Amino acid sequence: MNTHPEFGTRVRFDLSQGTDDGARYRVTVYAPNGTFEMAAELVLATGEVRIEDSPAHAGAGLERGIVPFAKQILSTRRADPSGHWPRRVLRWRG
Repeated sequence: MNTHPEFGTRVRFDLSQGTDDGARYRVTVYAPNGTFEMAAELVLATGEVRIEDSPAHAGAGLERGIVPFAKQILSTRRADPSGHWPRRVLRWRG
């Protein structure tokens, strides 16, 4: 995997903890200006996504780019409540 893209970003979600109520992911963002790590908490009942530990130097746009991918993970899990949280998800944003 190219961890130093020339344009766009790659976003990787690694499952830290998954329960029937939600999940916590370690999120790594690979961008042209660096690599950023943070956490995302996904709440199944409300569909809420909470981004935590976002580096101050990363910029506000970084979080806005992560939330839609986290919502996709939530949507898939809500469609199949008996399913499992995916262990790893990798997405690209141009």
